[in-house]
Amino acid sequence: MTTGKNSVQGVFTYQVLTAILDEEVTTSYPRISTTTLFRIRAYRFVQVVIFAINEINHNKKLLPNITLGFSLYDGCFSEPRALDRTIHLLSGHQQAVPNYSCHSGSLIPGFIGDEPSQSAIPMARILGIYRYPQISFGAARAVLSDKIQFPSFLRTVAPDINQARGMANMMRYFGWNWVGFIGAGTDSNLESLMNLKGELLKTGTCTEFLEVLSIENIHSSVLRIADTIQKSTAKIILNYATVQYAIPVIEEAANQNVTGKVWITPTYWSISPDLSKKIKDALNGSVGFAIHRGLIPGFKEFLYNIQPSKFPDDPFVKRFWEEAFFCKWLDPESLQSSSAKERSDISPCTGQEKLETLDTTVFDVNNFRFTYGVYNAVYSLAYALYNLQKCIQREGPFNNGSCATLRNFQPWQVLHYMKSTRFVNNGGEEIFYDKYGDSPAIYDIQNWQVLPDGSGRYVKVGVYNTGAEPGQELAIKSSDILWSKDFAETPRSVCSESCTPGHRMVVQEGKPLCCFDCIPCPVGEVTNQSDARECLRCPEDHWHDTQHTQCRPKVVEFLSYNEPLGVSLAFFAVCFSVVSAFIMGLFAKNRETPIVKANNREVSYLLLVSLCLCFLSSLIFIGEPQKMSCLLRQTGFGIIFSICVSSILAKTIIVVIAFKATVPNSKLRKWVGMRTPVTIILFCSLIQVIICTVWIANTPSFPERNTNSEDGKIIHQCNEGSVTIFYCMLGYLGFLASVSFTVAFLARNLPDSFNEAKFITFSMLVFTSVWASFIPAYLSTTGKYMVAVEVFAILASSSGLLVCIFSPKCYIILIRSEKFTFEISHAAGLPVLSDKIQFPSFLRTMSSGYYQPFTIVQFIKHFGWTWVGIVYADNDFSVQGSQQLKAELNRIHVCLAFYEIIPVNPKRNRITLLVDTIVSSNAAVIMIYAYATEVALIMEEMRRRNVTGKVWLASSSWVTDSIFSKKELWSILNGVIGFIVPAGLIPGFKDFLYSIHPLKYPKDIYIKSFWGTVFHCLWIDNVTSRLPPTEGHSAEPQFCTGEENPQTLDESIYPVSNYRNTYCMFNAVYSFAQALNNLQSCMPGEGPFANRTCAERKTFKPWQLLHYIRKVHFRNKAGQAIYFDENGDVPASYEIINWQLRAGGESINNVKIGRYQQQQDGHQELILNETVIMWSGGYTQTPQSDCSNRCPPGYRKAPVQGMPVCCYDCVPCSEGEIANETDATNCMKCPDDSWSNEEKEICIPKQEEYLSFEDPMGAVLTTVSIVFAIIPAATLWIFIRHQDSPIVKANNRNLSYFLLVALILCFLCSLIFIGKPNNTSCLLRQSAFGIIFSVCISFILAKTIIVFIAFSVRRPGGFLQKWVGTKTPVFIGLCSTTLQIIICTLWLGLSSPFQEKNTKLYNDKIIIECNEGSVTMFYCMLLYLGLLASVCFVVAFLVRNLPDRYNEAKFITFSMLIFVSVWLTFVPAYLSTKGKYLVAVEIFAILSSGFGLLSCIFFPKCYIVVLRPELNIKESATQNSC
Repeated sequence: MTTGKNSVQGVFTYQVLTAILDEEVTTSYPRISTTTLFRIRAYRFVQVVIFAINEINHNKKLLPNITLGFSLYDGCFSEPRALDRTIHLLSGHQQAVPNYSCHSGSLIPGFIGDEPSQSAIPMARILGIYRYPQISFGAARAVLSDKIQFPSFLRTVAPDINQARGMANMMRYFGWNWVGFIGAGTDSNLESLMNLKGELLKTGTCTEFLEVLSIENIHSSVLRIADTIQKSTAKIILNYATVQYAIPVIEEAANQNVTGKVWITPTYWSISPDLSKKIKDALNGSVGFAIHRGLIPGFKEFLYNIQPSKFPDDPFVKRFWEEAFFCKWLDPESLQSSSAKERSDISPCTGQEKLETLDTTVFDVNNFRFTYGVYNAVYSLAYALYNLQKCIQREGPFNNGSCATLRNFQPWQVLHYMKSTRFVNNGGEEIFYDKYGDSPAIYDIQNWQVLPDGSGRYVKVGVYNTGAEPGQELAIKSSDILWSKDFAETPRSVCSESCTPGHRMVVQEGKPLCCFDCIPCPVGEVTNQSDARECLRCPEDHWHDTQHTQCRPKVVEFLSYNEPLGVSLAFFAVCFSVVSAFIMGLFAKNRETPIVKANNREVSYLLLVSLCLCFLSSLIFIGEPQKMSCLLRQTGFGIIFSICVSSILAKTIIVVIAFKATVPNSKLRKWVGMRTPVTIILFCSLIQVIICTVWIANTPSFPERNTNSEDGKIIHQCNEGSVTIFYCMLGYLGFLASVSFTVAFLARNLPDSFNEAKFITFSMLVFTSVWASFIPAYLSTTGKYMVAVEVFAILASSSGLLVCIFSPKCYIILIRSEKFTFEISHAAGLPVLSDKIQFPSFLRTMSSGYYQPFTIVQFIKHFGWTWVGIVYADNDFSVQGSQQLKAELNRIHVCLAFYEIIPVNPKRNRITLLVDTIVSSNAAVIMIYAYATEVALIMEEMRRRNVTGKVWLASSSWVTDSIFSKKELWSILNGVIGFIVPAGLIPGFKDFLYSIHPLKYPKDIYIKSFWGTVFHCLWIDNVTSRLPPTEGHSAEPQFCTGEENPQTLDESIYPVSNYRNTYCMFNAVYSFAQALNNLQSCMPGEGPFANRTCAERKTFKPWQLLHYIRKVHFRNKAGQAIYFDENGDVPASYEIINWQLRAGGESINNVKIGRYQQQQDGHQELILNETVIMWSGGYTQTPQSDCSNRCPPGYRKAPVQGMPVCCYDCVPCSEGEIANETDATNCMKCPDDSWSNEEKEICIPKQEEYLSFEDPMGAVLTTVSIVFAIIPAATLWIFIRHQDSPIVKANNRNLSYFLLVALILCFLCSLIFIGKPNNTSCLLRQSAFGIIFSVCISFILAKTIIVFIAFSVRRPGGFLQKWVGTKTPVFIGLCSTTLQIIICTLWLGLSSPFQEKNTKLYNDKIIIECNEGSVTMFYCMLLYLGLLASVCFVVAFLVRNLPDRYNEAKFITFSMLIFVSVWLTFVPAYLSTKGKYLVAVEIFAILSSGFGLLSCIFFPKCYIVVLRPELNIKESATQNSC
């Protein structure tokens, strides 16, 4: 620029113009120095600069009086060339000199260029150093927006990242998500390629391939890329390579006939007119981004006005002419274009050719894009200078409001105005730069269209403007796009076709996101749009339609009364409940019948009511769930069923108890009444009630709408709240049912009469089967069917209980009422017959065999026998009796030596083995439960072996049998003790028996048989019969005459005095008669039956007579009260007899020796007359039968391993234990203050022990303590008497006095340890010892430190001189002692010592000692003493080499060595001793350490003072020091 004579240079560099211009800047055209390739587009850039500068120079308002000029330099697509030209311009010299400027003319306001980024970047780095404004019209790399690296760079094009975003938006606009990339292997191109790929990924566009053209091996890369394009499925190819690299790829693709592809091109290349037709056709329909086309008014005319004749000084015009018109100038000096050089047959240029005739593809005068950027760049510099010129001083933007001038400005000042430049150009468009120096991003979207005539054109089909409203940046008019002939409509380029509504996309494995499969939406999910990534879940109360495109309301479902299933279940529930009610009415009507009463009438009523409620409870499950119904469903069902099963369990247990304990006064008898079933039912039901209460209280059931169980349905159901408690409830029911089943199964084989055990077993089997099947069925069903399953289970299990338990009873009541019979037995003694559940109509007039074992046990206990044997036969009576006897013997701690069975029909060897067991046993008492024939076999073997000395106890089954009338067995049987039914008196019956005669009762068919048997004769009408020979009678028959006298018969053959079973029969007959009499005496309206009715006298029912028999109570002719208890038994009574061999051995008598009687109040009584008992062998002394001898006092019984508890060894009691009674099971431990005597019979007090003054050891230690205390007292007297002597004064006289007093106290404090400890002495012992010894060692330490200080301070006025006085030792002593006092005070305050009696240390002594309270504090005190002694030892050792005269250091060293040695020895000795010796050890340590201190420190001084006074002078004291 110039003003007047001055000019300001501007620089414009460009790439495509390859001529080198003169470096002189003038207003005329520069001349050309070389000839190279010419490009028309670059020439247009030059023209627009000239055009803009001319406009500016002619504008009177913009830079008036200022003329702009320019200089052009070529960068030649070369970074070094661009950098060299930049430095050359900056230096202003013919030769480029970096960082040096020799400008003398016009100033340089700025630079325009370079076009390519690779050249613009090095220029920007250099120019940025000096802050020269640089405006590029083509450099689009994003890095140039970095103002840290490029502070002075601006551009009229937008960064290429905006182009990438625009292309990504275009992909999204057309729905293209499957594309391919082609790029060149240059840094800038790869950077742009990566930016584009990143932006495409943001929009969801996927890449099928990304191919980079190798610069080094272009040919192979081209073939590879073309092959990739041929094989690809993507319809869209983003050709991001520059033109020179992109064209070979397109050409190769055309050669391979690649069709069906749409090419997308960037801004930096366009289709050139010199491209082949094949390439243009291949690119037909392609879409590209182009720099925004701008309007430059007048520039078209300016370009058409170019003529070689008009601009003779323009060095480029002729070359432009040749290139544009394809001609050649004849002037040899003209610079010819490269095209002209290559053609020899072209026409010559005339200069008259018209530019208007040129095709726009050759010389475009309408579409100004980069040209428009150059135009705006020139104007930007002009407006920056204009704003600089307008600056008013003191209002400027620089320091102190200063301004720059056009005659004198700096580049950074121009840059300041450049950044804020904002103007509207002549085309009406606003030009400005953002904070990064970038212009707004505006791109034209063009479509390359090949016309039918073969020509091609670019058609603008849209625009991408980042300055538009959000979402409206991209505007495309699709109708204007002309696609290639392969596409009739907008092409689709997708990896996978769109998914229709109701489907979602699932990415294919190993492929990009755009490659997917369309799968239907999952159950319960929908999507109403295409290409849905995810399906939307329907609300809980909705469900999808069949196409999965919309949600519809679900159907509400529950088990209702309006559907067949609900109606059917309700009908059966009501029917079964009616049946239950009917059965209960039937039972109530027949409540007095044996079958109703035998099966626990009240429990049956409760069970029927519960079953009725069970059936009705199922109705709660039907209908729409409500809050209350949900609460009652499971809990009501659980509790009612628990009552049912508990009732059944109670009935079953009662059956078992009644079978096991059917005799009065048994231990189980008290559980037979109503109390047991009521307790069982209440207890078992209460547990279920507790479970349900906890359930309701914590997590109650509530109605809920279950939207997840079934597809498309809302299940209106009850949420159980806690599934765990629900299954606990069911589990408890199962547990009850299992227990009931087990008990019933065990009792299934009891006698069948009215026995429910089998029916309960089967009912429980049905019950458990139903509920075991219920659980899997319940878990596998949902909705109303799940409720139906539970209702069915309730009905099925309840009906199973109802049918199995009650149908047999109903059958008997309604159809077989004749089964209600009864009997009164006079000889059946089996205990089980007392069970009224099994045998409700059975009664008997003889004692139940249940009480015979009790009688035997009482007898054995009376004589103190503890070692017995049992032999029993293999039959019900013997097995049950022996087992009961065994249990009762075990209860009273009587042991069994053996328990042997006699098998059915035993062989001789088995009897031999049994007798071997009896003989080898030391048990003297043997109980035999068997029949007489089986006992006889044993007795025969015993007689053969001549075994005596055994006491035989006989059961009622064999004790009076006539088989034992053989004399051979009497020696063995002598002394047998038997238990038998007592005999009764029947007045007149003896005479009646004697009156029996065959002739008197001729119609009695049995009387002749009786007569022949007792008299051993035959009647004449029966001579063919043979009588068996008996003892004393021949086998020859005698004829009966009828004259035989029954009174001559022996009592053993025809007993007419001792009536036993006969007496029971007599009472049974009278019981029947008494019952009939009571039945006949019933008054109407006062009867015991329903409505107080009586039985019909002639047509009464058996059960009605049974009612009266149970209640009979009368006295027979003998005066004995006859009645039956609730079990149908008479009171138990047994006679105890003794077989005694008469003198001479001719006969054996049964002598009654006692009686066992059960009183009416249940009390049992055993009465024995021991004086008449004759034991085996004829002895009257009671034999002993024990496994082991009795243990005397002082011994205990020790069981022998593998033997019963009655077999034991007598073991002496351990030390400290006693046994003061015979046969003691355990020894008793003596109290802590006592100990056992030598005999271990009594506990004697322990002796107290402590270190006393009377003890020799205590006396010695006392004497030594006093003597040792006198010695330091004497030493103190000597020191006081010679207190002015040098040796006393030299060793700190006052400290010596304190130390001697402390040593006296040390010796005397040991006396506190002697004597009986009490709380006061225990408090003083250790604390006094610790504090006094601390005083001693503290003052010894003070003496040692004073010696050290005195030796170290040689000169007056030294640093340590002030510590030589008396204050230092006193301070040291007080401080050291104070710490020990604190320790002792804490000890006494926190856990003080106390008196303790130690009874654990010695067996026979009580050690009275002091418990230290806290052992930790005790050892802390000792450790502190040790610390003081150690410090004192170290200090004394350090000063041991001081002058010897009167120097205590050596003596103190030795004394501390003794002190530490004593107390180190004390610790293990203290820990290893006990009692008074432990105290003596501590006293010895105190005396030894104290005497060591006294002797080592003071004896040498006393020796000098008393025996060597000549040494006790001042000169001697200071001699060595000198």
